[in-house]
Amino acid sequence: MSLENRIIEFKKFSPKEEIKNLIHKIADKIHLESPSDSSLKFVISKYKNKFRGYCRVASQIGIFVADEYGDQPEGVVAKIEKEMSRQLKIWRRCRFN
Repeated sequence: MSLENRIIEFKKFSPKEEIKNLIHKIADKIHLESPSDSSLKFVISKYKNKFRGYCRVASQIGIFVADEYGDQPEGVVAKIEKEMSRQLKIWRRCRFN
């Protein structure tokens, strides 16, 4: 899995280094759990006092998406990690059937 198939964007805010590192760590984890031919896009944006996180993994097998909102970027990232893990777990269970 190549980093060139991974895009991470921050829109309308500049996160602290620890938040940036957390988001990169979670994005890497999701990408490693994804199908081998997948590409990942992970976007965190701020609008007024709310954050939106969007994660999309696309591969020949299918597309996995999480779109979450919250008051803090850490909470949004945690929700995305949970939802993407849920979807990828289902894919792993079914991929050889």
